[in-house]
Amino acid sequence: MGSRFIQIAGFVCVLVLAPALRGQDAVSVPMDDLKKAADQRTAEWSALTQALASKLAVLLPCDARARGAIEEVSRASGARLAAMMRYLDAQAASVRHEADAADLLTAEYQKEVAETPQEAQDIGQEEAAVEGLLSSLDQSVKQRPDLKPAQQALRDIRAAYQAKAAAAQQRGLSVAAVAILFKQVAEAYKARSEAVEQERQTLRGETDRWATYYAARLSRAQTECDVTRGIVPRRGN
Repeated sequence: MGSRFIQIAGFVCVLVLAPALRGQDAVSVPMDDLKKAADQRTAEWSALTQALASKLAVLLPCDARARGAIEEVSRASGARLAAMMRYLDAQAASVRHEADAADLLTAEYQKEVAETPQEAQDIGQEEAAVEGLLSSLDQSVKQRPDLKPAQQALRDIRAAYQAKAAAAQQRGLSVAAVAILFKQVAEAYKARSEAVEQERQTLRGETDRWATYYAARLSRAQTECDVTRGIVPRRGN
């Protein structure tokens, strides 16, 4: 069971260290740094968005600064969404890795659970064989007292097999419990993985919508400028 302990300890280490190490991308950026970057880009975008209306209110339609202000917010929006996607990508990779580790250990423990009845059967057969020899020897000892040492040796062997059978039974129960535990852990990680993937899909849709919005905002600003310059007639004229 020593190797099993090492496997469990190793998996626990992964879970303990995951908050610090999970989600490292190609340039080894820790998850916490990715989250901070996403939060910072979001704060920057929010500040620019809130200030945009007041900026545009004091600028003439054809003032290049108006277009520049919209483009600045658009770039900040893109930076925010890209930072959020990097964070979600790192989360997805981390959860997949942990789910795979849990799946591997679940499979190994389930295999051992399946092998437990065979182990118990083998021990039972060996114990029965010893019991048969001991029964015959018990009869012989009545006529030959010099066989008592052999009788005691067989009794010790029988006791050892009985202890081995009890240990195997207990180990089987423990292995089954651990297998169930790892299966539950694996299912939890899979559910988290699905949730993260849904977040990524939602963010992709949001990215497209914001890109469309800022493109329309720039187009409207250009139209207002053209109207002011008389290039495009005002509506209703």
